[in-house]
Amino acid sequence: MLVLTGAVALLVDPLTVLQAAYLPGAAIALLALTGKGAGKRATVATAACGLRVGIAVSLIAAAFAEKLAAPAVTEAVLQTHPELNVLDLVGLDASPATFVLAAGCVEALIAGLLLWGAATEIGAPLRLLERIRRVGVLS
Repeated sequence: MLVLTGAVALLVDPLTVLQAAYLPGAAIALLALTGKGAGKRATVATAACGLRVGIAVSLIAAAFAEKLAAPAVTEAVLQTHPELNVLDLVGLDASPATFVLAAGCVEALIAGLLLWGAATEIGAPLRLLERIRRVGVLS
């Protein structure tokens, strides 16, 4: 899978291949989880890392390709479907260009946090708050 991805990157647009980097990430995860030593802590960590890096690279490539480097396509989608501009829905007067720039920056930020490993830790406090709410301490 990884060799095939590299070959396609040479033959086609490399940015398109980067947008699909979650596929080699999933392949690494599957190899780690089904190979020798499957279920061990190290193989689970390898699988998680493969998925995390693959998804993060895909998000960064999509943010730059679709929003930051060529915002005209996304702006055209917003012109056709203005309900997608959530800034307008919450009452902020933002042009489509501003929304596309903000969306691209937020997408790249989340991808960077995911790549760094910080985004995976964000869920822990949220899960704790959900457990507390279920018990009835928070309402």
